[in-house]
Amino acid sequence: MNFAYRRTNTAVLQHLSFSKEKTKADYQTGALNVLLLQGPSGPFFRKLENELTRTGFSVNRVVFNDADRLFSGGTNTILFSSDLPAWDAWLHARFRENRPDIIILFGSSRPAHAKARELAKYYGILVIALEEGYLRSGYISCEISGNNQFSPLALWQPAQNDRIPPSPLAIQSSLWTKCFWVALYYGIRELGKTRAKNVLSHRSIRRLDKEIFSWMNHICFSLVSKLSDKAVKSELFGKYKDKFLIVPLQTPNDSQIRFASRGWNNKKLILSCLRAAKQTSIDERLVFKTHPLDERSSDLKRFIEKAARKFGLNDKVNVISSGKLSELVPCSSGMIVINSTAAFSALHSHKPLLVMGEAVFRHEQIITVGNSAEDIVRFIKKRHTKCPEHIKMFIRDVKINALVPGDFYQSSVLKLTAKNVAKKVATIVRSSGVVSRQ
Repeated sequence: MNFAYRRTNTAVLQHLSFSKEKTKADYQTGALNVLLLQGPSGPFFRKLENELTRTGFSVNRVVFNDADRLFSGGTNTILFSSDLPAWDAWLHARFRENRPDIIILFGSSRPAHAKARELAKYYGILVIALEEGYLRSGYISCEISGNNQFSPLALWQPAQNDRIPPSPLAIQSSLWTKCFWVALYYGIRELGKTRAKNVLSHRSIRRLDKEIFSWMNHICFSLVSKLSDKAVKSELFGKYKDKFLIVPLQTPNDSQIRFASRGWNNKKLILSCLRAAKQTSIDERLVFKTHPLDERSSDLKRFIEKAARKFGLNDKVNVISSGKLSELVPCSSGMIVINSTAAFSALHSHKPLLVMGEAVFRHEQIITVGNSAEDIVRFIKKRHTKCPEHIKMFIRDVKINALVPGDFYQSSVLKLTAKNVAKKVATIVRSSGVVSRQ
């Protein structure tokens, strides 16, 4: 894929040639300016800042709160603590007076990042968006312009590609390591909070004691669920193999739910699936899988069970809150999602897949595109997998164009992940024709 970026002061793009032999000094001659915005919870962006600086980029970083500041490198750091209109004005001034060549951010839909991407497009600045990998574990996403619905892959069409995709790092899931960094990040942000410092946050803030209580309750619920889910899974793997539809649920504060769901949320999806199951009188079961990072999973489980009883479907509905989704999908008869990356499990297993929200995989060549509750009814009545060759092409193109081997949270691979991202940035720079303004 080739991408062009308009320069407000340049009629024709010049191409910057990076060779494999280019040295640090060569990079520093006319060094490209990088502006780092918010990164994932934890120290990864500090590692990335160091790696980009080591390879010759000139790096500045904006921090929005005390937690960002803790995990920053401490040098070339800019503290911004105001509201969205002031952020808009600050970006305009920055881009006019000291315009960066590249902006790197984590999560393209965060309020601060959405505004930065909007203005970057106007000023002709290259944006590189990071996110947790579409395929996990061992991958992270690193894309031009944005992630998910803003990804270049949202315009994907089947085509042959002889390039060899990168292999993932051979690591285990970093879920609990992520939980540690997230808890530390939000704890620090809460203790040092001011309204100004947190108004641009993508996640609402509760009092620290309420936050701790909620997560302790969720941990206890998760431990109990492991025991109660064991018998259910045994039946799904045996008696009901290929006779259940799985519906992965998402965290309510997930940016994909908030900004790219096409009006869908967990409760609307649950009720629509139950209503469709009642209307079609299916012989299959509906299995709802709560998200491991949704601390309100216990409330959601009670909501599902109450709704199932109301529809007279309590004997055909299960709620699972523990274990890996990848274990369930191969035994299922299909999947219904809003826009969860759990959809990739269905694609890998060649299971029929209905997608209701905006997503990087919302392509009719590989999934069933859903818009209304009636589409759920039709999918439950009759469903089929799409062309296996097209699915294979898509997963390959995702690996080639959007993924980098790495992990944002496991300390043992942070430095390697930063190196891989820096290499990807250089590759994007080469293909995009970005030139330094120095």
